[in-house]
Amino acid sequence: MNTNEAIGAAINHAASTLPDGWQIHVTIEQGAGWAGLYNSEGIRVDDFDDGDLDLQEAIQRGVELATGKICLKCFGAGVIQVRAAGAGHADDLAEYDPCECKR
Repeated sequence: MNTNEAIGAAINHAASTLPDGWQIHVTIEQGAGWAGLYNSEGIRVDDFDDGDLDLQEAIQRGVELATGKICLKCFGAGVIQVRAAGAGHADDLAEYDPCECKR
């Protein structure tokens, strides 16, 4: 499977697997691409993909995080911070862990 097919398969899997209201936003610009994960309340999961993952892997990890198959502690990011969609102030940050595994 080539890269384009793998990204397409990851998008199709996400579309059929993400919990209601959860979203993965893919951003592409010249020379870069990354994914952002938003929970059902519109809260963005910060530090989910800082550009180190390829898009197919980022989409797959987003689905795993959203469905609770892995948590950010398992993923290696520790307890994360989230920012309300559109908010940019440090006061708007809160701790959040979408996984119930509590490893």
